[in-house]
Amino acid sequence: MCATTVILSSCARTFSALDKIVPDNTKKYREAKALPPLEIPPNLSINNIHDDIKETSTNKATYLEYKEQATNPLREIYGIKSDEKPYIEGEGKKRQLVVPESLEQVWSRIHGFWLENNFKIKAEDIRIGFMDVIGNTNQDNYRVQIEHGEVPQHSIIHLKQRGKSINPQQEEAAFRSLADYLGVLHAQDLAVKEEESDYQSKQKVSVLEQGTVLEVDKDFSHVWEEVGLILDRKGFTVDDHSRSRGIYYIRYNDPFLDDDKEKKKTLGSKLAFWKKKDSKSKQNQYQIKLISDGPSTRIVILDKKGNKDETQVSKHLLSLIGEQLSE
Repeated sequence: MCATTVILSSCARTFSALDKIVPDNTKKYREAKALPPLEIPPNLSINNIHDDIKETSTNKATYLEYKEQATNPLREIYGIKSDEKPYIEGEGKKRQLVVPESLEQVWSRIHGFWLENNFKIKAEDIRIGFMDVIGNTNQDNYRVQIEHGEVPQHSIIHLKQRGKSINPQQEEAAFRSLADYLGVLHAQDLAVKEEESDYQSKQKVSVLEQGTVLEVDKDFSHVWEEVGLILDRKGFTVDDHSRSRGIYYIRYNDPFLDDDKEKKKTLGSKLAFWKKKDSKSKQNQYQIKLISDGPSTRIVILDKKGNKDETQVSKHLLSLIGEQLSE
């Protein structure tokens, strides 16, 4: 009894000391009166405040959509458009992987995924879209279900762990691993297609007949327009042109020949600087002839009389045009 009295007395002294540090304002709080409502400045409308936080139909995002954006490993890591790469949607039993590829292609790749990870295919039937696999432990048993997507060339994949003891974390890890595997392969496919597209977009230019003929792997109309742009961009003097005949009439001096002539000038000719130089009159006349050959076009250089020119000048001119067409 004495001990209890001592303890209570000690506690009372402790609380008394504590009140000095952190005073108890319970009584004052109970006696406090409610303050009047805050006044809103006249230039500020409360309706505007409510409008700013009101949810609009154009800016909706469900929790599942937000969570999928944050957790989907295929959303941003491959550098390709979201509608052109695999993505995970749904949650729980409705969770599924959507792949923008045919069912047959996806089936083959899932087959490869299990074999690369040392699983065995226990049973499979592509007609009804299921594949059972087994691994090294009792928990390494899975069933993959594959079906056609809602749009052409899309497939939907479900993965479930089978057996008496289900490990949700392990099932999720296997599902994510399969999704990442398919995502990498799909990204590689897109990269290859892009390279092929870039290669096809660049026209093939071949030099024939000892440098006197260019063969361009494009039709006449495209090559005609591009040659015209090259002549304009490179500052050629174009006297005339005839699309029906496929000819550009130009004036051209080969800079390589000009350099040789410059070296052969006599001292007297170099000092005759007062003589006017008419660069246009000294330019030689040529014809750039385009010949349609079905899906391709041939380019030859003709002299001013319309005969095929096989001089070094025409070869240099064709080489310049060919370089520009190849870019």
